[in-house]
Amino acid sequence: HVLQCIIRNGNQNLVYFEIRGNNSGFEIQRLQNLRVLWLHDNNISEMPEEIKELKKLEGMTVRGNPLGEEGVNKLKELLPNCKIYYLP
Repeated sequence: HVLQCIIRNGNQNLVYFEIRGNNSGFEIQRLQNLRVLWLHDNNISEMPEEIKELKKLEGMTVRGNPLGEEGVNKLKELLPNCKIYYLP
Protein backbone atom coordinates (compact mmCIF):
# COMPACT_ATOMS: atom_id res chain seq x y z
CA HIS A 1 0.00 0.00 0.00
CA VAL A 2 1.11 3.52 -0.76
CA LEU A 3 -0.10 4.70 2.66
CA GLN A 4 1.98 2.14 4.50
CA CYS A 5 5.01 3.14 2.40
CA ILE A 6 4.54 6.84 3.21
CA ILE A 7 4.21 6.13 6.92
CA ARG A 8 7.10 3.66 7.06
CA ASN A 9 9.39 6.09 5.28
CA GLY A 10 8.53 8.81 7.78
CA ASN A 11 7.21 11.35 5.30
CA GLN A 12 6.07 13.64 8.09
CA ASN A 13 6.06 16.74 5.87
CA LEU A 14 2.97 15.54 4.02
CA VAL A 15 0.22 18.19 4.33
CA TYR A 16 -2.55 16.76 2.12
CA PHE A 17 -3.61 13.15 1.87
CA GLU A 18 -6.54 11.45 0.14
CA ILE A 19 -7.40 7.79 0.44
CA ARG A 20 -10.50 6.06 -0.95
CA GLY A 21 -11.87 2.55 -0.96
CA ASN A 22 -9.43 1.31 1.68
CA ASN A 23 -10.59 -1.46 3.99
CA SER A 24 -7.40 -1.97 5.94
CA GLY A 25 -6.13 -0.14 8.99
CA PHE A 26 -3.60 2.64 8.92
CA GLU A 27 -1.44 4.73 11.26
CA ILE A 28 -2.35 8.17 10.02
CA GLN A 29 -1.46 9.81 13.35
CA ARG A 30 2.23 9.59 12.45
CA LEU A 31 1.76 12.24 9.75
CA GLN A 32 2.05 15.16 12.18
CA ASN A 33 2.03 18.00 9.61
CA LEU A 34 -1.11 16.84 7.84
CA ARG A 35 -3.54 19.73 7.22
CA VAL A 36 -6.15 18.14 4.93
CA LEU A 37 -7.35 14.54 5.06
CA TRP A 38 -9.88 12.98 2.69
CA LEU A 39 -11.14 9.55 3.74
CA HIS A 40 -13.90 8.88 1.21
CA ASP A 41 -15.61 5.48 1.09
CA ASN A 42 -13.25 3.58 3.39
CA ASN A 43 -15.87 1.72 5.43
CA ILE A 44 -14.75 3.55 8.59
CA SER A 45 -17.27 3.12 11.39
CA GLU A 46 -15.05 4.45 14.18
CA MET A 47 -12.02 6.72 14.16
CA PRO A 48 -9.11 5.77 16.45
CA GLU A 49 -8.39 8.04 19.43
CA GLU A 50 -4.90 8.59 18.00
CA ILE A 51 -6.41 10.87 15.34
CA LYS A 52 -6.26 13.63 17.97
CA GLU A 53 -2.47 13.68 17.44
CA LEU A 54 -3.04 15.48 14.12
CA LYS A 55 -2.99 18.90 15.75
CA LYS A 56 -2.39 20.79 12.48
CA LEU A 57 -5.36 19.22 10.70
CA GLU A 58 -7.65 21.95 9.34
CA GLY A 59 -10.12 19.92 7.28
CA MET A 60 -11.27 16.32 7.02
CA THR A 61 -13.81 14.75 4.67
CA VAL A 62 -15.27 11.43 5.74
CA ARG A 63 -18.22 11.06 3.37
CA GLY A 64 -19.35 7.59 2.43
CA ASN A 65 -18.28 6.06 5.75
CA PRO A 66 -20.68 4.53 8.30
CA LEU A 67 -19.58 6.85 11.14
CA GLY A 68 -23.05 8.07 11.99
CA GLU A 69 -23.82 11.22 13.96
CA GLU A 70 -22.18 9.84 17.11
CA GLY A 71 -18.94 9.08 15.29
CA VAL A 72 -18.84 12.50 13.65
CA ASN A 73 -19.46 14.20 17.00
CA LYS A 74 -16.60 12.21 18.52
CA LEU A 75 -14.33 13.35 15.68
CA LYS A 76 -15.32 16.96 16.35
CA GLU A 77 -14.40 16.50 20.02
CA LEU A 78 -11.05 14.91 19.17
CA LEU A 79 -10.25 17.58 16.55
CA PRO A 80 -11.90 20.80 17.77
CA ASN A 81 -9.95 23.04 15.34
CA CYS A 82 -10.70 20.91 12.29
CA LYS A 83 -13.70 21.27 9.97
CA ILE A 84 -15.29 17.85 9.53
CA TYR A 85 -17.26 17.25 6.34
CA TYR A 86 -19.58 14.26 6.40
CA LEU A 87 -22.32 12.85 4.20
CA PRO A 88 -23.54 9.31 4.91
